[in-house]
Amino acid sequence: MGFFDKVKGFFGSGDAKTKIEIIRVEDPFPFQDPMHKGVALVTAEAGTITVKGYVAKFIAKVKNSEGNEEEVELGVDDSAASNWIGDDFPAKPATLQKGESLEVAFFIGDMDLVASLGKYGITNAETASIKGATFKIKIMIDIAETNFMFDPEAERAVKVANNPEKV
Repeated sequence: MGFFDKVKGFFGSGDAKTKIEIIRVEDPFPFQDPMHKGVALVTAEAGTITVKGYVAKFIAKVKNSEGNEEEVELGVDDSAASNWIGDDFPAKPATLQKGESLEVAFFIGDMDLVASLGKYGITNAETASIKGATFKIKIMIDIAETNFMFDPEAERAVKVANNPEKV
């Protein structure tokens, strides 16, 4: 047993292993779109887990005026704010037994990529490409058994385009 396994056990995560996979996102993402939606799949790989919530973020990695890389948070969906209301969301919290999965839909709204990235000289998908900006979705699932210490995360790269074709 390694050091981090011992730490996880001490803080209560025990055998509750969780796999997170982002299975659907808008890709390519329309640069001027103020919202991004997607779905992540949460799977209990060992033991019982309790899914309490999630935080999904749309992030850009850009270079600042000194040439150093920065991550810019473009938008956030925090399930605590939306309280998972509606038929598309499971009751909260959701308990999963070993081998069971749960789809978590996220909706990141109120984004303005031009306003968020303008100071980096990025005003559209072309300037983002020229400046070497990259984009990703990142989701963190709040699992009760981890006691906020080792909540699982997943990331997925996303391309941006000015007028992407619908697939």
